[in-house]
Amino acid sequence: MDSIVQPDQRTLVIAPAFLSKTDESGKGYAGPRWTASSWITGLIPSVDGQNPGTFRVYQDIIHLLQMQHPHAFRQIIFAGHSGGGQFIQRFAVLNQIDEQLRAQGTDVRYLVANPSSYLYSSPVRPVLQKDGSFILAKPDLASVNCPDWNQYKYGLEQIQDSDVADSNEISKRYLSRHVTYLLGELDTDPQHPLLDKHCAAELQGPYRLARGLGYRAFLQQLAEQTRMVGPYSSGHKFIVIPRTGHDQKKMFSARCVAAILQDRPATENCSADDTSAAQNGD
Repeated sequence: MDSIVQPDQRTLVIAPAFLSKTDESGKGYAGPRWTASSWITGLIPSVDGQNPGTFRVYQDIIHLLQMQHPHAFRQIIFAGHSGGGQFIQRFAVLNQIDEQLRAQGTDVRYLVANPSSYLYSSPVRPVLQKDGSFILAKPDLASVNCPDWNQYKYGLEQIQDSDVADSNEISKRYLSRHVTYLLGELDTDPQHPLLDKHCAAELQGPYRLARGLGYRAFLQQLAEQTRMVGPYSSGHKFIVIPRTGHDQKKMFSARCVAAILQDRPATENCSADDTSAAQNGD
C-alpha cells in the first residue's frame, strides 16, 4: 500500500470488499469471508474465526496508512449506502479512532445514505404521528413480540467484542462527531426487497425515509438531554434528496453531496443531479 499515495494526488479512494460465503464474485478468493449480515454489524469475526470484525479492518487500514504516510491526510470521509450505510452509521458510533485522528489534525466525517436501520444508544424509539412529527417512547412490549428489539445491531444490549462505555458516554461521543445523513425522498416502500423487516427494524419506522427522520428526532432529544445541542447542531446534518429513491448513484451524485465530498457548504435540501456522475467519468 506504500505506493498508492503520490505527492501529486489529492484523493485516495479505498473500497474494501467484505465477501460472504455465497459471493460468486469471490470464486478462487482465499481470504477471509463474513456472513451476509455480520459484515454490517462490524463486530463479528470472519466465518473461519481467524480474522477480526469489519470495524477492526477499517481501523487497521487507517493505522497502516498513518504509519506509511504520517500527516498526509487532511480529511477522511467514511461513506456508505444501504447496507453500507448501516455499517458506516454503526462504525461512526462505536469506532475508537475518531478523536485520535482529529487530535492529529485530520478532519473525520461520515456519510450515511439510506440505511435500513440505525443504532440507538438509549431504549426509546420514534413513533410517527398523523401530523408527520415523532414522539419518542419505549415500545409497548406487551403488544409487540420483539424480545431482541434493543439488542445490537439496533441497540446497545448484548453488544459483542466492543469497548463500549456506558450509553451516556457513547451518546455524547457520537454527538460530537461529524455525521451527514442522506435520505431519499422516495425511499418509502415498506415492502422493498432489501429493506430490513426484522421486528426491531420495524420499530424504527415503516420504511427508510421514516426511519431516518425518526432518528433525527431521536438525536435532537438526545442532544437536549446530554446538553450537547451546540455540537449536535453543527456536527449532525440530515439532507433529503428530492425525487430520489433507493438509488446510490443518484444519492451520491446529488449536488449537495458533491459539495460535502469537496468540503464546500451544503444546503439541507438539494436536487439530485443525474448527470454529474457521468460528467466526472464515474
